[in-house]
Amino acid sequence: MNLQDKTAIITGAGGGIGRELAYQMAKNGVRLALNDWNEEGLKETVSNIGWKDELIFSRAFDVGDRKAYQSFMDDAVNHFGHVDLLINNAGVSLGRYKLEEVKEEDLEWILNINLMSYIHSTRYFIDHLKNRPEAYLVYLSSVFGLAGIKAQFPYCVSKFAVRGFGESLRWELMDSNVNVLNVHPGGIKTGIVSNGRMKEEEKGVLDVQFDEIMARTTAEDAAKQIVNAIKRNKQRLLIGRDARMLDIVLRLFPVSYYKLLDRLQKWKGLDD
Repeated sequence: MNLQDKTAIITGAGGGIGRELAYQMAKNGVRLALNDWNEEGLKETVSNIGWKDELIFSRAFDVGDRKAYQSFMDDAVNHFGHVDLLINNAGVSLGRYKLEEVKEEDLEWILNINLMSYIHSTRYFIDHLKNRPEAYLVYLSSVFGLAGIKAQFPYCVSKFAVRGFGESLRWELMDSNVNVLNVHPGGIKTGIVSNGRMKEEEKGVLDVQFDEIMARTTAEDAAKQIVNAIKRNKQRLLIGRDARMLDIVLRLFPVSYYKLLDRLQKWKGLDD
């Protein structure tokens, strides 16, 4: 895809991968409609880009609010005349919860943001994208959308579902002008863990473990890889050595992989 003079909606642009995606897209001449729930973080992203209003549009809201998201998409089209890329990047996490420990409201919260916002926004916007000369749908899944992880079933469910949604939709759109990219990042240095909902006793512990042990890729590098994948019309992207290694393990041991992961977690001190 030639990004010059394109317009992109990017959710979760107040920090992490979303912010870096905004920076990288701006460098490629893409007009930007940016969202985040964190108004201060979003303002900082917009300020750092430093563009005039005709080139950038932003609004702080929770993507789990379907009407607010739809209004944002409508206003982005009104502001720019059209949108060519819908990048659903916003996501949240829970701490380590076994099945019987997860609260109903937390389960609804994570699924509404990580999954349903992707589905609802795509359903609402697909006709607009089909009318563009070329368009892209980008979905941020995870390595947790490739393998089930103990005590992480809510996050895994949301990310597995994003993967399935993107792959199914890609087939539906095979003969159209709309391409679909599923992104599976490994450990990325972002605030998703520290900003997540977790048990009181795990606050300040899980985020440190994640940053020091698992997060091996910077958000900037992840964003550069995503933008490059869009330019090359790719449909699947694994980010990080950990993601690529896990993909190999899953191909070799599609049933028993969890035994290897269990040993690895215990070795790194990440087990309960």
